[in-house]
Amino acid sequence: MISFFRITVVLIVFSMLSTLDLGQLSPVTNPNDFDPSSVLLDFEGPSSGAPASQLLAGWGVIFPEGEWGVPVVNQSFFAGILNTFLVNQHPSGSSANQPLVINLRHPAQKIGFYMGSLTSQDQVSIRAYDPMGQDLGQVNQTGLESPAFLGVETSSNRGIAKLLVSYGNAESAERIDILLLEYRARPQFETYLAQVGDGPPGAGSLQTTIV
Repeated sequence: MISFFRITVVLIVFSMLSTLDLGQLSPVTNPNDFDPSSVLLDFEGPSSGAPASQLLAGWGVIFPEGEWGVPVVNQSFFAGILNTFLVNQHPSGSSANQPLVINLRHPAQKIGFYMGSLTSQDQVSIRAYDPMGQDLGQVNQTGLESPAFLGVETSSNRGIAKLLVSYGNAESAERIDILLLEYRARPQFETYLAQVGDGPPGAGSLQTTIV
């Protein structure tokens, strides 16, 4: 009887904790709500069509490829301005209900997206997971029109380590113009300067010049 009671209590507590985890995600609709030290990342630089899987790996942001989609860099002209962004292309078939997957090597407390290819009829959903794979919940938003901003934040002290961004039933693929990251504990990055060569001037010698 005592053993059964203990097992029952453990199951009830586990169920309550799971329910709490699912409520640990809330929307962020204003980029000004992010800390000034937050990191802003764009996709400028790579050529159109470049795979994005490791594009921001230096910041710990990974866009895995799979049957659901292949994130690539794309470009378009709007009002005479060249816009560069990430789009979740799909090898074949419809892009509906095929989310963009984002893995964060360094957990974030908040993450926000400037998104494109949206109409006011589309529903955007962002589902988040912590580093242990625990579902933190989902945020849904409608009525957004490009360019639109939507983010999420968590009350979990473990932070956000994985996100699924989806345009739901919309045929247009998920598109991100800019990422905004507020890390739970901002990682310390090291920068290395590659040196081609160093030697005295003369025939056959190489020097590194820093401007």
